[in-house]
Amino acid sequence: MAGVGSLTVVVVIVASTGTAGAATSVGATVLNPSYAKSIGFAKTVQAAKQTKVTTQKGCTASVEAVYENASGKTGLVSETLQCNSNALAIKALATAKKQVKVYPSFKAPKMLGSTAFVTGTDAPEYLIAWVNGTKVAITAIDVNIAASSTSTTVASSPLTTAQMKTLSTAALKQNSLYH
Repeated sequence: MAGVGSLTVVVVIVASTGTAGAATSVGATVLNPSYAKSIGFAKTVQAAKQTKVTTQKGCTASVEAVYENASGKTGLVSETLQCNSNALAIKALATAKKQVKVYPSFKAPKMLGSTAFVTGTDAPEYLIAWVNGTKVAITAIDVNIAASSTSTTVASSPLTTAQMKTLSTAALKQNSLYH
């Protein structure tokens, strides 16, 4: 989803936190195309891709996959950032959380733990971020790709209850990859 708001927001969090995420296999910690397709995101915009991160001590790489629905109006991003310890992952997420506004209308699923939060700071993109062990995980949904990819100010699209359910379900699926 290069050039689409979802990718931009996740990259902003990576850059601001300096966290990283890598897996034994590049795609093992992010949602795969088969799962994305099963929840309505049939187009793979960016297959799972690992990127080295060197902006924060103790965090080394990031893995990200990006998908779009058939109409090209809604996107899904799955990202894992890998740190060398749980303490570094928690610190990285806390740093990112200070830079966004937690979205008050929706709560992250309790199964994601006490660090999880939902933000709509970059609406029309909404994301859930959380820590699982040494990983910072991010699942995001962009509900208006056209608005996200423009450089002008566009009225944000609100997140519907159905979209939040899709986002929460995808985040829980991504979290299950770490067990």
